[in-house]
Amino acid sequence: MSEEVVRSRILRNGEELTVKIATPPLSGNLIKVFLRTPELSATKSESRMRLFGAVRDQSSDYFFVGELDGEVVGTLWYCTPSTCKEIAYMGEAFTDKKRRRKGVATSLLEVAIDLFRENGGRAVYITNLCPNAPHRIYRKLGFQAYGYGLMTYGGIIRLTVNERSEDFDRAYYEHDSDTSVRKVNWGDLPHFVALLNYPHPWIVRAYNFGLIGPGVFDGLGRSFMNFIKTLKEGNICLVLEDSRKRMVGTAYTSSLHARSQSHVKAVDFLVHPNYLSEVAELLKALVEKLGDGKAEKLQAYAAATDRSRTEILRLCGFKREATLPDQLRIGSKKIDLEIYSSILEG
Repeated sequence: MSEEVVRSRILRNGEELTVKIATPPLSGNLIKVFLRTPELSATKSESRMRLFGAVRDQSSDYFFVGELDGEVVGTLWYCTPSTCKEIAYMGEAFTDKKRRRKGVATSLLEVAIDLFRENGGRAVYITNLCPNAPHRIYRKLGFQAYGYGLMTYGGIIRLTVNERSEDFDRAYYEHDSDTSVRKVNWGDLPHFVALLNYPHPWIVRAYNFGLIGPGVFDGLGRSFMNFIKTLKEGNICLVLEDSRKRMVGTAYTSSLHARSQSHVKAVDFLVHPNYLSEVAELLKALVEKLGDGKAEKLQAYAAATDRSRTEILRLCGFKREATLPDQLRIGSKKIDLEIYSSILEG
């Protein structure tokens, strides 16, 4: 356990706020403090894993507390992948109701962003801001709507700390031919938030999670946690990453709901447009790991207009099995949904 004072800030009313940072495993008292916040209490079992340090070999988690006269009045946390400090997922900035409007949340955010920058951080993502969130504070600090968040209220906001937003996207996802495939882990939360909300030209991004068209991924981190849970049901998730340990694609399976369909696995995949040429390698690796005899058939989905997606499926041995006319409504348009399948060899 590590807990130390990192900054002190003078609030609007003249009080001095002491800001501390703690890294897992946290003390029992701090665990209780963070589990009282709305975000972490909503995902208590998974949050405990972070707070107790169970995922610290995969995710670098930083927990901030603001104190007035020794009393905790505000909290904030963020995480980065353990192998890539460039991007972060930032959790809820929470202030005790009796201490609000003093600048506690602003101070915590400024301190956390400063330390993130000092450690080589480049972009911070925040998800699913509710109507009661302090939008004005985030805008003042430079956060902007990101990706599909530009089209949906709330959604994703992002801060690029030392460069223009468009310059970060261009450099971060610049094609690197030296890619590798690995299993997903808990440190991939920031990766998934960034990739699944990138304004991809594909209409179907993650069919089994309802990410079709301008849908916003994640609800206070819960969607990623639900995603991880599906892996406990005999499913597989692989990540495509470049030589700088940046996640640029993912492919995974999920189970269909009925027992009568237990021999079928749904397959989904998404890669950044710069890495379409590497998708076949990723999907083939996924299929190889499914060769244990439990799954007999694979099923995948694509909008009829997602030509590059359907072409990838064909290259990987999938055949179009059915077309559902006008199944998808995107804005004022109706688009056919195509179902592809592949039979696994016994």
